[in-house]
Amino acid sequence: MKASNDMAINLAHSEFKSLRAFFSLYLALALLVLTFIAYFYFQYQKNTMLFQWRLELQLHSESFLPKLKERHFNFDIKQKYPRQNDFNTGIYDIDKKRIFSTLNTSTINLNEVISLNDGYIQFVIQPEAYYLGAKYIVLEVKDDEIWLTETWNHIIIAFIITFLLLIFSGWYLSKLFLRPMRHAIALLDKFIKDTTHELNTPVSTILSNIEIIDQENLDLKTKKSLQRIDIASRTISTLYDDLTFLVLHHNLLSKDEILNISDIINERIEYFSLSINQKKLNLDIDISKNIIFTADLNKMNRLFDNLISNAIKYNIVGGELKITLQKNLFIIENSGKGISKEKLPEVFSRFVRDDTVVGGFGIGLHIVSKIAKHYKINTLIDSKPDEFTRVILTW
Repeated sequence: MKASNDMAINLAHSEFKSLRAFFSLYLALALLVLTFIAYFYFQYQKNTMLFQWRLELQLHSESFLPKLKERHFNFDIKQKYPRQNDFNTGIYDIDKKRIFSTLNTSTINLNEVISLNDGYIQFVIQPEAYYLGAKYIVLEVKDDEIWLTETWNHIIIAFIITFLLLIFSGWYLSKLFLRPMRHAIALLDKFIKDTTHELNTPVSTILSNIEIIDQENLDLKTKKSLQRIDIASRTISTLYDDLTFLVLHHNLLSKDEILNISDIINERIEYFSLSINQKKLNLDIDISKNIIFTADLNKMNRLFDNLISNAIKYNIVGGELKITLQKNLFIIENSGKGISKEKLPEVFSRFVRDDTVVGGFGIGLHIVSKIAKHYKINTLIDSKPDEFTRVILTW
């Protein structure tokens, strides 16, 4: 029951990560679209307001032009420039230089018929005759900004309502799209769980029967065959332990205790001794005694089993295998084919293999990485193709 709960937790976590990635992208695109819509709506409201003012200022200009014309033909230095109570005006020559102005802002856009500048609405006309030398006449009124307040209120209310609807619909759609994936992952996890469970009994039976066989009375050929069966069974047993750890146990609380790492590594080397001998590896061991570390025994076995297994599996026949353990330091090195420079940064990722010919699922170093991170163990891997691979753990 505990394993099933953990599997459900793992599935929910993976689904949440997928949902978060999809939903983040969905909301980012939704915000972008809403921003564009809000911008165009704002521009539409602004243009509507300016169009209304253009009609009104056009009427004002019809009353201002006669006054300007009258000053032009009856020029007297004592006469004042015509002023209006409802709007301000300014006149500019053909070079767009100011002749006279009662405008409240110096920001003038003479290229636009109607525009909004510094909070003032300005209407530009070009009379047929240059009265008082004016090529451009500007009429100006203060923007009361009522349209602006109403526009922003509409945008904010519509934005909030639309955004909430998009959140709800996006969440529903993402759950709907991920439902087939959730079902497939659940079936896959159930298959792996059932498969690993079924593997345990026959493998344990094979190993138990091999141990009770009296190999002294066997001929050489039968003994070698039995050793090969033993190695194959231990390989399946290690793979079973890895799959069980990865699928069922890696989120369980650790039963940490004080461990003698020196004894554990010696035991694991002994466990893989048949594989080492079969590959005729030259084993160089430098293990300091009584190196103590507080951790879960099963997790430490998984960590060292995968490192030693990989060092054997990816070694050459008659190659070197060096294992060093000192205080706060573990090094394992082989003389195998090495890891390509391109794949080196990815070796701790799940299902990544540099060599697709040699067996394995690419989960060993991923498990090593997860356990190392859990116990704050630093991992460093160095390799040179066709020469060596070295894994260094420090804590």
